[in-house]
Amino acid sequence: MKIATYLINLDGSDERLASATAQLQQHGIAFERISAVDGRKFDVNSHPLYDKKRALCYMGRDLVGGELGCYLSHMKCAQALLGSDADIAIVLEDDMQCDSPFVPSIAEAVQWLQEHGRSDWQVFNFGNQKMKLSSALHPISASAQGAVLHAAHYFPMTTTGMVWSRAGAAEFLRQTQTQRIFAPVDNFMRYWQTRAGKGYCFWPPLVSTTGADSDIDHQTVRKKHQRAPYYFFSKQARLWQDKWLAWRAKNQLKR
Repeated sequence: MKIATYLINLDGSDERLASATAQLQQHGIAFERISAVDGRKFDVNSHPLYDKKRALCYMGRDLVGGELGCYLSHMKCAQALLGSDADIAIVLEDDMQCDSPFVPSIAEAVQWLQEHGRSDWQVFNFGNQKMKLSSALHPISASAQGAVLHAAHYFPMTTTGMVWSRAGAAEFLRQTQTQRIFAPVDNFMRYWQTRAGKGYCFWPPLVSTTGADSDIDHQTVRKKHQRAPYYFFSKQARLWQDKWLAWRAKNQLKR
């Protein structure tokens, strides 16, 4: 199994790049830097992939430029995987914090899925800081943290650490082209995988985040005036629909 590792880093964010590079080198992980898309100066409404009407319906608000830039940066990583000869891709954001090797744990999880009739997996979240409505599948012997692989029925938020299969990356790009962008990338991952049922995660997570403010997002705060009058109702509808779908999938797996 050939693994590509991509690090998303904004041009000029040299301290973040140096920190992430030192951590990855410490664990012997070679990587390719992916130049992040800087959306801070975007006219979001004029971007051909942005669906304002659906964003207002699903999120109850407009997206900001930084959110669009982050989504496009993850698209670049998916495209890089498909343009390579790698079997899977590890995608990291430059605010990641890794205290122990994580590649052996990911490789073990992929092998277990392939051996247990789940070779159609699409994506892992291995930097999730919370986990809800999941099913424990396999304890990872290679994990220094004692991590357990879970089926992520309610796919975790945050995209600090992700793993793509080639099929997953291709489907992510296809979904974006057909549905366009109507949510931040982590919200979309939850929307998509709660319905697709091909997403996985670890608990405890294999990497964490430094908690530093996003260089891409810091000037594009989600202000209340960007919200639609029905923002609260859209948010509650989104949350409860996704939770109901996740609960149903979890209970079906038990049978």
